[in-house]
Amino acid sequence: MNGSVKESVRIGTSVLQVSARDDDTGRDGEVQYSIRDGSGLGRFTIDEETGVIYTADLLDRETQDSYWLTVYATDLGVVPQSAALQVYIQVEDVNDNAPLTSEPMYHATIPENSPKDQSVIQVQAQDPDATATEPRLSFRISSGNPQNFFSINPRTGLITTTSRKLDREQQAEHVLEVTVSDGGPSPRHTTVWVVIQVLDVNDNKPTFPEKVYQVRLPERTRKQRGAPIYRVFAYDQDQGANAELSYSIVDGNEDGKFIIDAKTGVVSSPKKQFTAGTYDILTVKAVDNGRPQRWATARLHIEWIRRPPASPVPLAFDEQLYNFTIMETDKVADIVGVVSAQQQGSASLWFDITGPRSFREMFYILQTACGRNCSTE
Repeated sequence: MNGSVKESVRIGTSVLQVSARDDDTGRDGEVQYSIRDGSGLGRFTIDEETGVIYTADLLDRETQDSYWLTVYATDLGVVPQSAALQVYIQVEDVNDNAPLTSEPMYHATIPENSPKDQSVIQVQAQDPDATATEPRLSFRISSGNPQNFFSINPRTGLITTTSRKLDREQQAEHVLEVTVSDGGPSPRHTTVWVVIQVLDVNDNKPTFPEKVYQVRLPERTRKQRGAPIYRVFAYDQDQGANAELSYSIVDGNEDGKFIIDAKTGVVSSPKKQFTAGTYDILTVKAVDNGRPQRWATARLHIEWIRRPPASPVPLAFDEQLYNFTIMETDKVADIVGVVSAQQQGSASLWFDITGPRSFREMFYILQTACGRNCSTE
C-alpha cells in the first residue's frame, strides 16, 4: 500500500488507513492494528481499532523523503492470527528552505577599463527543496551597484561588466549584494556578498605639480659642490609598478654639469660653483615602470642670484614646534601646513627639509607656494 504526506505537517496528521477483514465471529473476528517494523518506527503511529496511520514526529523531506512500515492486523482469538502489510509513505516537498550558495562570500578581481560583457564571477546556489517540476533559481544584484558597473544573468548567476568603464583610481573595490530566490509559490530568498577588486592598468601618465619650476637660488661656492640644488617631484595615480617613477634630465644639460637622482628627482651638480646673474633651464622627464611606459616632462628654470649678506640677528621660526595632521587618504601634492620665520629687511629666505632621507622623500616644499621663501626640497 502506498501513501503520501507533506513534510512539516503537524504531529497527529492522518496519512492513510489500512483495513483488514476476519470472517470469524465474536472475539475471533475482532481485529487490532499495530506497527512492528520499518524505517518509520517512531515517526508514525496507528490507531489499533480503525487502522488510521498518523504522524508521530515532524517530517523533513530534505532529511528523509520516504518511509517503509510493516503493519500487522491481529485478531483477538485465544490463539491470535495475524497478517502483515507493507506500507510505503512518500514525504512530499513544501517550500521550507531558502536557497544555499556555494560560498558564504565571493571574491573576484577584474582589470579596470575591461570591455562590456567581461565575465567577473559566477554565483552558484542550490535549493534543497527543488524538484524537477519547480522553476529554477533566479539571481539579482540587490545593492552595491548604483552606477550599474555590473550586471548578473538572472538564471545562471554569472556577473559581467557593462558598458560603464571601471576606473580603479575612482573606486578600487565594489561590494555587491546578490539575492537568490527560489520559484516556490511563497518564494524564499537568500543573500550573499560579492567583493570585486578592480586591478590597476597603466592608464595614467606621471603628473608634475608644476609644469614650470621657476626658482631663484643663491650663488654657490666651491664648498657647496655636490650639494642638492632643487627637487622636482611627480606622482602617478596608478598603482604598484605602474606608479614607480624614474627621473632623468633630457634637455638643457648638454655639458653634463647637472645630475638627477633617478628615484627622488633631486637635482645636484658636481660643478664647483654657480655665479650670480647666470641661468640654467633643464627639462626633467618622469617615466613610470608600467607596460607600456607613460611619461611626462617639466621645465626647471634656475636663476642664480647674489647671496644676501648674513643677518646680524639669528633667524627664528615663528613657532618652536609645528603640529600638522594628515590623513592616509590625502592626495599627493596636498598642502600639509605652512612654516614661517622672522627676519629683518626684505632678503629672501630658503627653507630646507633636513633629517632622514625618508622624511625628505615623503615631504617637500614648493618654491612657488612660499612666495619669497625659496627651497631646495
